[in-house]
Amino acid sequence: MPSQTRLLTVLAALSSAVLVLISGCTSDTPPDAPSTTAEPPQTTAEPTAPELTDKQRVSQLAALAPDSFDALYGLNSKGKRHNAKVRMRAKGEKFRLDVQKRNSTAVLFTSPHGVVSCQIERTKGKVSGRTCFLVAKSPRGLPELFDPEVQRLFRSITDRLSRSHNGLTVKATKPWKAPDPLGKAECFKVHGPKVEAGTYCYLARPGPHIGLLARVVFPSGTLSIRKVYRSVRIQDFRPPVHPTPLPNRSTFGVDVKTGVRNG
Repeated sequence: MPSQTRLLTVLAALSSAVLVLISGCTSDTPPDAPSTTAEPPQTTAEPTAPELTDKQRVSQLAALAPDSFDALYGLNSKGKRHNAKVRMRAKGEKFRLDVQKRNSTAVLFTSPHGVVSCQIERTKGKVSGRTCFLVAKSPRGLPELFDPEVQRLFRSITDRLSRSHNGLTVKATKPWKAPDPLGKAECFKVHGPKVEAGTYCYLARPGPHIGLLARVVFPSGTLSIRKVYRSVRIQDFRPPVHPTPLPNRSTFGVDVKTGVRNG
Protein backbone atom coordinates (compact mmCIF):
# COMPACT_ATOMS: atom_id res chain seq x y z
CA MET A 1 0.00 0.00 0.00
CA PRO A 2 1.38 3.37 -0.94
CA SER A 3 0.58 4.86 2.39
CA GLN A 4 2.43 2.15 4.30
CA THR A 5 5.41 2.39 1.98
CA ARG A 6 5.55 6.11 2.51
CA LEU A 7 5.30 5.65 6.30
CA LEU A 8 8.19 3.18 6.32
CA THR A 9 10.25 5.57 4.24
CA VAL A 10 9.66 8.41 6.74
CA LEU A 11 10.49 6.17 9.73
CA ALA A 12 13.74 5.05 8.08
CA ALA A 13 14.69 8.66 7.43
CA LEU A 14 13.98 9.60 11.07
CA SER A 15 16.04 6.67 12.36
CA SER A 16 18.97 7.73 10.21
CA ALA A 17 18.68 11.28 11.52
CA VAL A 18 18.61 10.08 15.14
CA LEU A 19 21.72 7.92 14.59
CA VAL A 20 23.57 10.84 13.05
CA LEU A 21 22.58 13.05 16.01
CA ILE A 22 23.69 10.45 18.59
CA SER A 23 26.94 9.90 16.74
CA GLY A 24 27.62 13.64 16.80
CA CYS A 25 26.99 13.92 20.56
CA THR A 26 29.34 11.07 21.52
CA SER A 27 32.21 11.97 19.22
CA ASP A 28 35.72 11.95 20.77
CA THR A 29 36.62 15.11 18.95
CA PRO A 30 36.53 17.98 21.47
CA PRO A 31 35.15 21.33 20.54
CA ASP A 32 37.51 24.09 19.74
CA ALA A 33 38.99 25.35 23.07
CA PRO A 34 40.06 28.89 23.64
CA SER A 35 43.81 29.48 23.48
CA THR A 36 45.50 29.09 26.88
CA THR A 37 48.94 30.24 25.78
CA ALA A 38 50.15 32.77 28.37
CA GLU A 39 52.62 35.47 27.54
CA PRO A 40 55.96 35.10 29.36
CA PRO A 41 56.09 37.16 32.61
CA GLN A 42 58.04 40.33 32.44
CA THR A 43 61.13 40.33 34.63
CA THR A 44 62.91 43.36 36.01
CA ALA A 45 66.53 43.32 37.07
CA GLU A 46 67.01 43.74 40.82
CA PRO A 47 69.20 46.68 41.79
CA THR A 48 72.67 45.65 42.93
CA ALA A 49 74.49 47.34 45.76
CA PRO A 50 77.51 49.33 44.65
CA GLU A 51 80.81 47.56 45.20
CA LEU A 52 82.72 48.82 48.21
CA THR A 53 86.15 50.37 47.85
CA ASP A 54 89.04 48.84 49.81
CA LYS A 55 88.82 51.66 52.35
CA GLN A 56 85.08 51.19 52.77
CA ARG A 57 85.40 47.41 53.18
CA VAL A 58 88.11 47.51 55.86
CA SER A 59 86.07 50.20 57.62
CA GLN A 60 82.98 47.99 57.48
CA LEU A 61 84.78 44.96 58.92
CA ALA A 62 86.53 46.96 61.65
CA ALA A 63 83.20 48.51 62.65
CA LEU A 64 81.71 45.00 63.00
CA ALA A 65 84.44 43.86 65.41
CA PRO A 66 82.81 42.21 68.47
CA ASP A 67 82.82 44.12 71.77
CA SER A 68 83.22 40.89 73.72
CA PHE A 69 85.64 38.13 72.76
CA ASP A 70 88.38 35.83 74.05
CA ALA A 71 90.94 34.83 71.43
CA LEU A 72 94.33 33.10 71.36
CA TYR A 73 97.08 34.15 68.94
CA GLY A 74 100.58 33.13 68.03
CA LEU A 75 103.26 35.81 67.70
CA ASN A 76 106.15 34.84 65.43
CA SER A 77 108.91 37.39 65.83
CA LYS A 78 111.84 38.06 63.55
CA GLY A 79 115.36 38.67 64.76
CA LYS A 80 116.41 37.97 68.34
CA ARG A 81 112.98 38.33 69.89
CA HIS A 82 111.29 35.21 71.23
CA ASN A 83 108.04 33.92 69.83
CA ALA A 84 105.07 34.24 72.16
CA LYS A 85 101.51 33.18 72.86
CA VAL A 86 99.13 36.11 72.97
CA ARG A 87 95.65 35.97 74.46
CA MET A 88 93.36 38.97 74.16
CA ARG A 89 90.10 39.26 76.09
CA ALA A 90 87.65 42.13 75.85
CA LYS A 91 84.26 42.94 77.32
CA GLY A 92 83.05 46.41 76.45
CA GLU A 93 85.68 48.90 77.62
CA LYS A 94 87.48 46.26 79.67
CA PHE A 95 90.36 44.29 78.22
CA ARG A 96 93.03 41.83 79.29
CA LEU A 97 96.18 41.02 77.34
CA ASP A 98 98.42 38.05 78.20
CA VAL A 99 101.80 37.72 76.47
CA GLN A 100 103.54 34.47 77.39
CA LYS A 101 107.20 33.95 76.53
CA ARG A 102 108.69 30.72 77.82
CA ASN A 103 108.02 30.58 81.59
CA SER A 104 107.05 34.23 82.01
CA THR A 105 103.70 35.88 81.29
CA ALA A 106 103.16 39.64 81.18
CA VAL A 107 99.54 40.63 81.82
CA LEU A 108 97.99 44.02 81.15
CA PHE A 109 94.34 44.72 81.88
CA THR A 110 91.82 47.22 83.09
CA SER A 111 90.33 46.84 86.55
CA PRO A 112 88.20 48.92 88.94
CA HIS A 113 91.51 50.33 90.24
CA GLY A 114 92.78 51.42 86.81
CA VAL A 115 95.26 49.81 84.42
CA VAL A 116 97.20 46.98 86.06
CA SER A 117 100.40 45.34 84.83
CA CYS A 118 101.33 41.93 86.26
CA GLN A 119 104.21 39.52 85.87
CA ILE A 120 103.56 35.82 86.42
CA GLU A 121 106.46 33.39 86.64
CA ARG A 122 106.24 29.62 86.32
CA THR A 123 108.67 26.93 87.35
CA LYS A 124 108.09 23.40 86.06
CA GLY A 125 104.59 24.36 85.01
CA LYS A 126 103.58 25.79 88.39
CA VAL A 127 103.18 29.45 89.35
CA SER A 128 106.23 30.50 91.36
CA GLY A 129 105.77 34.25 91.55
CA ARG A 130 103.17 36.98 90.90
CA THR A 131 103.59 40.75 91.08
CA CYS A 132 101.16 43.46 90.00
CA PHE A 133 101.49 47.24 89.71
CA LEU A 134 98.85 49.89 89.25
CA VAL A 135 100.48 51.71 86.32
CA ALA A 136 97.84 54.17 85.07
CA LYS A 137 94.33 55.46 85.65
CA SER A 138 93.36 54.80 82.02
CA PRO A 139 94.91 53.12 78.95
CA ARG A 140 95.77 56.52 77.47
CA GLY A 141 98.12 57.26 80.35
CA LEU A 142 99.95 53.94 80.14
CA PRO A 143 103.73 54.33 80.75
CA GLU A 144 105.91 53.24 77.86
CA LEU A 145 107.79 50.75 80.02
CA PHE A 146 104.56 48.79 80.64
CA ASP A 147 103.07 49.19 77.16
CA PRO A 148 103.37 45.99 75.04
CA GLU A 149 101.50 47.86 72.28
CA VAL A 150 99.75 44.67 71.10
CA GLN A 151 96.47 45.80 72.68
CA ARG A 152 96.45 48.81 70.35
CA LEU A 153 95.85 46.50 67.39
CA PHE A 154 92.48 45.53 68.87
CA ARG A 155 91.56 48.90 70.30
CA SER A 156 92.85 52.22 68.95
CA ILE A 157 93.97 50.98 65.51
CA THR A 158 90.81 48.99 64.83
CA ASP A 159 88.78 51.95 66.04
CA ARG A 160 90.64 54.29 63.69
CA LEU A 161 90.16 51.97 60.72
CA SER A 162 86.43 51.83 61.45
CA ARG A 163 85.98 55.60 61.61
CA SER A 164 88.18 57.73 59.39
CA HIS A 165 90.61 57.17 56.58
CA ASN A 166 92.02 60.66 56.31
CA GLY A 167 95.61 60.28 55.23
CA LEU A 168 95.47 56.45 55.20
CA THR A 169 96.32 54.30 52.21
CA VAL A 170 94.38 51.01 52.05
CA LYS A 171 94.77 48.28 49.44
CA ALA A 172 93.14 44.85 49.48
CA THR A 173 95.51 41.91 49.20
CA LYS A 174 95.30 38.11 49.17
CA PRO A 175 92.88 36.75 51.83
CA TRP A 176 94.11 34.50 54.62
CA LYS A 177 92.45 31.26 55.73
CA ALA A 178 92.02 31.27 59.49
CA PRO A 179 91.92 27.99 61.44
CA ASP A 180 88.63 26.08 61.27
CA PRO A 181 85.88 26.94 61.92
CA LEU A 182 86.68 30.66 61.69
CA GLY A 183 86.76 30.78 57.89
CA LYS A 184 88.31 33.34 55.59
CA ALA A 185 89.87 36.61 56.67
CA GLU A 186 90.04 39.56 54.29
CA CYS A 187 93.41 41.34 54.30
CA PHE A 188 94.45 44.91 53.58
CA LYS A 189 97.79 46.68 53.36
CA VAL A 190 97.49 49.84 55.42
CA HIS A 191 99.84 52.72 56.14
CA GLY A 192 99.34 56.25 57.32
CA PRO A 193 99.31 58.43 60.43
CA LYS A 194 98.55 56.79 63.80
CA VAL A 195 98.50 53.32 62.22
CA GLU A 196 101.58 51.12 62.08
CA ALA A 197 102.21 50.13 58.47
CA GLY A 198 101.41 46.49 57.83
CA THR A 199 98.86 43.99 56.55
CA TYR A 200 95.69 43.73 58.64
CA CYS A 201 93.30 40.79 58.24
CA TYR A 202 89.78 40.63 59.69
CA LEU A 203 87.43 37.64 59.89
CA ALA A 204 84.79 37.99 57.16
CA ARG A 205 82.42 35.05 57.70
CA PRO A 206 79.00 36.28 58.94
CA GLY A 207 78.50 35.38 62.58
CA PRO A 208 79.52 36.43 66.09
CA HIS A 209 83.23 36.74 65.19
CA ILE A 210 82.97 38.82 62.01
CA GLY A 211 85.33 41.78 62.14
CA LEU A 212 87.63 40.22 64.75
CA LEU A 213 91.30 40.83 64.04
CA ALA A 214 92.68 37.58 62.61
CA ARG A 215 96.18 38.41 61.44
CA VAL A 216 98.67 41.26 61.33
CA VAL A 217 101.93 41.17 59.39
CA PHE A 218 104.71 43.64 60.24
CA PRO A 219 108.38 43.67 59.25
CA SER A 220 109.14 42.69 62.86
CA GLY A 221 106.81 39.68 62.98
CA THR A 222 103.36 38.18 62.46
CA LEU A 223 100.41 37.83 64.83
CA SER A 224 97.96 35.08 63.79
CA ILE A 225 94.76 33.88 65.41
CA ARG A 226 94.64 30.27 66.61
CA LYS A 227 91.43 29.88 68.53
CA VAL A 228 88.38 31.76 69.80
CA TYR A 229 86.94 30.72 73.16
CA ARG A 230 83.21 30.53 73.84
CA SER A 231 82.79 33.30 76.39
CA VAL A 232 84.53 35.93 78.47
CA ARG A 233 84.53 35.53 82.24
CA ILE A 234 84.26 38.66 84.37
CA GLN A 235 86.68 37.22 86.93
CA ASP A 236 89.43 37.29 84.30
CA PHE A 237 89.63 41.06 84.77
CA ARG A 238 90.60 40.81 88.43
CA PRO A 239 94.29 41.06 89.39
CA PRO A 240 95.79 37.79 90.66
CA VAL A 241 97.25 39.78 93.58
CA HIS A 242 96.49 43.23 94.95
CA PRO A 243 98.26 45.80 92.74
CA THR A 244 100.95 48.04 94.23
CA PRO A 245 100.90 51.74 93.25
CA LEU A 246 103.66 52.50 90.80
CA PRO A 247 106.73 54.21 92.38
CA ASN A 248 108.51 57.04 90.63
CA ARG A 249 111.86 55.25 90.48
CA SER A 250 112.83 51.62 90.66
CA THR A 251 115.61 50.17 92.73
CA PHE A 252 117.53 49.63 89.48
CA GLY A 253 117.88 53.34 88.74
CA VAL A 254 115.30 53.37 85.93
CA ASP A 255 112.33 55.68 85.78
CA VAL A 256 109.52 53.13 85.68
CA LYS A 257 107.14 55.52 83.96
CA THR A 258 109.41 56.24 80.99
CA GLY A 259 111.92 53.41 81.02
CA VAL A 260 114.77 55.92 80.98
CA ARG A 261 117.78 55.17 83.21
CA ASN A 262 118.34 57.84 85.84
CA GLY A 263 121.66 59.51 86.47
